[in-house]
Amino acid sequence: MRELNFTLGADPEFTLVRSRDRAHISANDLVAIMGTSFPPVSMGVQMKGGVFGHDGHASTAELRPNPGTTPNEITRNLGALIRELEFLTASRAQAITDSSIEQVGGHVHISVPRDVPASVVNAINWTLFLCAPLLRMTSEITRRHRTEYGRLDDVRYDMHSGTRTAELRFLPAEWLTTPQTTEAVFSYIACVYYEALNNQERVAAAYLPYLRGKIEDFNFRVLQSLESDMPSLFEMLVTKIRRDIRGFACYEQYKRHIQFALQSKDIKKRHGVANYDVFSGWCKVRTPPGDAPPRVQPTKEQFVSLRMPGEVTLQDSIASFIENYGQYSHMFNNSGGRDMRDLERALRTRVECTGLTVNTPVYLYGFPSDVDLDQFTSIKDGKFNNTTRYSYLLKDVAMDGSAVIGIPVYFRNPGRIEDSKVKLADYFFMMQTNQLLYK
Repeated sequence: MRELNFTLGADPEFTLVRSRDRAHISANDLVAIMGTSFPPVSMGVQMKGGVFGHDGHASTAELRPNPGTTPNEITRNLGALIRELEFLTASRAQAITDSSIEQVGGHVHISVPRDVPASVVNAINWTLFLCAPLLRMTSEITRRHRTEYGRLDDVRYDMHSGTRTAELRFLPAEWLTTPQTTEAVFSYIACVYYEALNNQERVAAAYLPYLRGKIEDFNFRVLQSLESDMPSLFEMLVTKIRRDIRGFACYEQYKRHIQFALQSKDIKKRHGVANYDVFSGWCKVRTPPGDAPPRVQPTKEQFVSLRMPGEVTLQDSIASFIENYGQYSHMFNNSGGRDMRDLERALRTRVECTGLTVNTPVYLYGFPSDVDLDQFTSIKDGKFNNTTRYSYLLKDVAMDGSAVIGIPVYFRNPGRIEDSKVKLADYFFMMQTNQLLYK
């Protein structure tokens, strides 16, 4: 058996929805709750097998498994992440991989030298060319909705866990739906990349006549358009690749998985049976949902620390969060800006997780930079707490029946925002439980 002279990684995305009504759940909010029990990392938490988190778009969930030296190893790492996450959500949520809600990607990473010489760039290009048959496993829903992504030549060179990688970004996340497809895709890519990297001259000799030029000069958009506009020509190319791959150096050891990867109709049928839900595809015996945890008013310490009242588990906290998600969105608003949205989300997530009764809707207002304050200022029922000469600013934005909390610039500093969420939660709890004195 040949050892791969590179490692495999991935950061596939999915959309998290509530099982009972398909309501969209923000991954960022779930990560905030899980951060009370798992070590927090950049945009995620460290779990068994890797990281669960969100991408730059905070609502989209993302898995970052520990890299593997074989397709089976990276698949097992993904499985550890998925099964632990499914247990914690207890069948109350689904992890959707078709792109009817968001344009989720199934990015695969291949390690490359730090300087990425031209020969390696060529090997990546040939790998992408030889991956053309994998385009056929894409569902029609994804084809219609994933319009901004999916170019076969979409590749990004970056650092992941200290290793330079080539991130292949052309596939949607559907390959994550079942473990069979996951290992099949990794095996196929590993086989063709090994060949393009170690037997590049033979690959070039076999396919350059089809390009009539250099691989780096070929327009990959033409290849993708062949599939829909000239299917007979695309079928000729796929047939040649299917035949040639049998002679690749790693084919025999990954033969079963590669053959499965080329059965696009069977793959799409299996994904449809799982409803494109990763949890259904990977977890044959699923955790049955129990009763929602009872709503018991939390103490201030429990609310601020984002922990459920009483002797409950993280699974209970997540169950409460999922069942109550979005129920209190009308109780909160803000004056705009990412920092203000983050502060609002921190309050809303705590309410959804702990069940605190919200007696007064809240509007968060960010003071401009020329207002020199070092404490929160609020107005409720026309009365002020911590009255200052800037209170008129709050009067201007006060809404009927709402309390307005003025947030100084000091608390919105990126380096202090996490600490500010805790302080604001403390302040909000006292407001809702009538522990603030208004003059």
